[in-house]
Amino acid sequence: MKFIYSSDQHGHKQAYEHLFKIAKDQGLPVILGGDLTPKRTAISFTDKIAIPVGELGYGSSQQRNLLSSVIKEARKNKIRASQLEERGYVVWEDGVFSSKEAELEQRTLEKVVNVFEKSGEHARIPELQKLNLSKDELDYLQDVLLNFKEYENVQMAYLDRLGEKIKSDNSLGRIDQVYREELLLSNVLPLVFKYGNRILLADRIKLQTDNENQDLAKLAEELLQRKLSIAAGAVRRVSDDHVRHLFGYSHVARLRKDASDLGYVEVGQRDFLGDFLKAQCHSLQQFGIPVFAILGNDDMPKTEEEIKQMHEKGHIAYVHNAVHQLPNGLFIAGYNFVPSTGGKFHDWWEKEESKIAEDLEALAAKSDSKKTIYVIHCPPAGTHLDINYEAQHIGSTAVRAFVERHQPLLVLSGHVHESRRMTRVWQEKIGDTICVNPGGNDVYHEHGLHAVIVDTDSMTLKHTQEK
Repeated sequence: MKFIYSSDQHGHKQAYEHLFKIAKDQGLPVILGGDLTPKRTAISFTDKIAIPVGELGYGSSQQRNLLSSVIKEARKNKIRASQLEERGYVVWEDGVFSSKEAELEQRTLEKVVNVFEKSGEHARIPELQKLNLSKDELDYLQDVLLNFKEYENVQMAYLDRLGEKIKSDNSLGRIDQVYREELLLSNVLPLVFKYGNRILLADRIKLQTDNENQDLAKLAEELLQRKLSIAAGAVRRVSDDHVRHLFGYSHVARLRKDASDLGYVEVGQRDFLGDFLKAQCHSLQQFGIPVFAILGNDDMPKTEEEIKQMHEKGHIAYVHNAVHQLPNGLFIAGYNFVPSTGGKFHDWWEKEESKIAEDLEALAAKSDSKKTIYVIHCPPAGTHLDINYEAQHIGSTAVRAFVERHQPLLVLSGHVHESRRMTRVWQEKIGDTICVNPGGNDVYHEHGLHAVIVDTDSMTLKHTQEK
């Protein structure tokens, strides 16, 4: 029997199309080793320019400074949502911003944050001209960002933190009465830009210090005039907190959060199975070519409902915890679970090693192991097939023990995309059993399909990336 095996496509349509073309041309059954569906997400703006969410990182200055340049590059190259969907992305459609507006937003925020970050621990708030904002950037900051009503919850949380800081500072006393609406970003930041170092806050904000209620604006002004460092510290509390929120609650940040929502990704994964993969399987069915599959740890729980429906309708053979008869007296069985990572990754397809061992023993009882091809998403531990980027073995000890004990015909795995790149090895023997991990080139088959063609009669194996 000959077949073609591949794993960890993660929704990469071009890889699937290549895989199914080989299967069709050579009449080969297809075996899929899990992580079938997309896990990466992207944002598509109103002008249909799309950007992978993974490229919109937040945190350090270096990451923030990449945002406008990433959007600018996508606009230059005219990256479309359809292109990213072909490469295995779930795309979030934004109905508000164009890519040009998103680039303007991020460029403006970068300038604001960079100026404040460079001002030093005791520096005072910079004046407007130091921000070097263009007219478009200033208009954006005033007309879009600062008037964005949904910032209210952010400011409420900010006030709570500010109150605690001032309360702990004996030289400033504590907030006695605050009209919270006066401290929304739309009121505070324009004053920063207008007055620079001589910022004045609304006169309805009262502070109690030395048992006397004083106007905070008056207090800040007096402290500034006396050039006390505590003045800069008081003003800096306002500036740092507000500016830090600009990136976290910008429109692009909100899009990033929405696009990364697991519920949205799960819907995208189900749609991928029910639309694209089902159609691909149907195209092979017309030629009598079967497709066998398991799921992997990045295929979310509801994808099993979808693949079971495909199984019931005959589009695919779902072999998790099941055994199916193959030609020539052989069998195929599958197993989705991987060892627990202790919360490092999603846990819906994770189990403790002891439980995996129990499951595999139960599976072994359903067929003659020496005549069975096992499709197990996680590779056996301690081989060249389970090496990650840190040169660590992250395979399953339970799978390893299972192979050593039962010596099955073949074990087909995946999960560790980078193993082949790290070790240059994609097959290895444990006793008489050949174990395979074709790899995924660590970026989901972006540099060509990673698959293995197997002939069980001669026990010869050929990788599609090797001549």
